[in-house]
Amino acid sequence: MAKKYILKKILSLLIVSSLVVLILPAVSSCTPELTFGDVTVCEKIDSETSAPVNPKDEFEIEAKKICAAIEISGVNAEDNWNFKWKNKDTGEILADLGDKYSKEEGYLEGFCSSELVPKEEGYIIAEPGNYIVEFYHNGELKGSADLKIKTPEVKIIDVTLANEVSESYEPVNPTEQFNPTDIFHACVKMNYMIEGNVLNAKWYFGEDQLLDETQFDITENYYGSSYIDFSFPNEDLWPSGDYRVEIYLNESLHGKYGFEVIEAEVAFGNEYASEEYKLSINYPDDWAASEGQIDNGIQIDFSPASDDMNIGMSMIISNEEYSKDQSSEFADEISGEVISSNNWQQVNKTESDLQLGEIPYIEVFYEYLDSENNSWGMALSFIAQNNKLYLFMGLADADSGDLADVVYYGMLETLTFK
Repeated sequence: MAKKYILKKILSLLIVSSLVVLILPAVSSCTPELTFGDVTVCEKIDSETSAPVNPKDEFEIEAKKICAAIEISGVNAEDNWNFKWKNKDTGEILADLGDKYSKEEGYLEGFCSSELVPKEEGYIIAEPGNYIVEFYHNGELKGSADLKIKTPEVKIIDVTLANEVSESYEPVNPTEQFNPTDIFHACVKMNYMIEGNVLNAKWYFGEDQLLDETQFDITENYYGSSYIDFSFPNEDLWPSGDYRVEIYLNESLHGKYGFEVIEAEVAFGNEYASEEYKLSINYPDDWAASEGQIDNGIQIDFSPASDDMNIGMSMIISNEEYSKDQSSEFADEISGEVISSNNWQQVNKTESDLQLGEIPYIEVFYEYLDSENNSWGMALSFIAQNNKLYLFMGLADADSGDLADVVYYGMLETLTFK
């Protein structure tokens, strides 16, 4: 069966900024000793002393700030500082920012610092990996420190069943009850998309009838929540009953989610009426009706909106009446045409005497097998009224049988004569 599984992909963007803070300015008539401390990577900078706060060398991917600071003494205000942030694995330079220590004159001591921040909420500072921050004084390397941005653990936040999704594959109409014509959607919300992780969906009917299994391999990184849509359409109609989908992350079962397909519910809001042929009949809201002339009468075809539904209904009105025996022969003629045009095999025929209110009619039902051993059924109801023959016909495959029954007998119930 057809499969659809889609990842919403949005690229993250790295934006860096740098901040320099010097404290305790010192002006002296003699040249002080030039000294540099160690470069310290930390979570933040003290707002009063500019000293590093919470030193650490590993950061989560969602970190909103990574800082580095170095204690300095005896630097000339006109000298230059420079922090260079680099990816140790690739050599990529994330930021290379610097300036003069101060616009004032003299010698300074205190802390010089730099920070990396995302551009805006929802963006990351940098991809997971190993990094180094280097401090330069007048272009000469004076110290460095290593740090790491950790690869996050991929988790499933939520799984929602729906029969409709948005363009970003979020569930639009969450439900645990589906119609026979619906597409099943299992919308899996992820915290992150990390290359190398694999998700699977297994669809079941009843206790253990496996209908389909689909796999999604994450091949690109995305560091924000997004949806993977496991969708399962059906070219025919879903039979009513209990279903479930199992969602796996890296072969580990995350959860089982049960749902059901309910029997088809059809609203017969459209009406076909004919003064000439003295009848009216209602048909489903989303179906269409077309009328054509035939020998000694007319034929009205009723068809569903979806071409994927193997269902068709027709009303043939003939100005000739038929006896019960003639009706059976006429039914066999129609069945013979169906068999020859489709290369089908007839496997059964039944006849029944039924009532439509106070009006008796004859129903003839045929069962067929097509060339792929798929089952089909055709019902013909012969009604003699107003000195005419009203023949109502329905044809459908087995997968559409439940809906076909609802439509066929629902339309018959609305049939009235004038």
